[in-house]
Amino acid sequence: MEITTIKATVIKTNNYLVSEGKTCVLVDCSMPKADLEKALNGNKLSAILLTHGHWDHFLTVEKIGNTYNVPIYCTKECYAKIIASKDSTLKVARKVNINTDNLNFRFIKNNDVLNFGKLSFKVFSSRGHTDCGVCYLIEDRLFTGDTLFRGTYGRTDLPTGDLAATITTLRRLSKLHHNLIVLPGHGATTSIGAEQSMINSVLAGTKDFVDSEEDCWC
Repeated sequence: MEITTIKATVIKTNNYLVSEGKTCVLVDCSMPKADLEKALNGNKLSAILLTHGHWDHFLTVEKIGNTYNVPIYCTKECYAKIIASKDSTLKVARKVNINTDNLNFRFIKNNDVLNFGKLSFKVFSSRGHTDCGVCYLIEDRLFTGDTLFRGTYGRTDLPTGDLAATITTLRRLSKLHHNLIVLPGHGATTSIGAEQSMINSVLAGTKDFVDSEEDCWC
């Protein structure tokens, strides 16, 4: 498996192209189409996976989705944010005019497994930064979007952000294998083990929150 980071030109969002042989899957979609074409190097794009519904993670999904005619996987809540971005005045969802009419959206939920050739991604709900966040696990790599970064976690003061949900998500992340490599939506890579101290310090100052069965990562 090979992973290529493609930086978006706006806010330097990390987009990731995951490849196995000639099969490629894109995690988040805000880079210029020309940059994706270069990274594909003639290989086939099989799908787009969105981590959440903030515009800097789906800015070019219309152009790329239509160009390659591939399914786009996201939560229903994420899709609602993409639709709302046409008219939104929210500071995190600038008007981007995404036309979804011809796009092939497929809705995902916690614990779903997405298979593309030899690539297999497991979906983990990771609410907190937004109500629509998910992480994608493949082998020893975890794509966290804006849920977890090197040294910190995603802000919760934006619309649908929820600190209690973030605490629940951080607690679950802390229970994953410490050798898991974390590929965040912004900034440098890290690992679950490297972020354990930060996570522990956050959890130490919080009350216990009850996890619902719906969001269980088992």
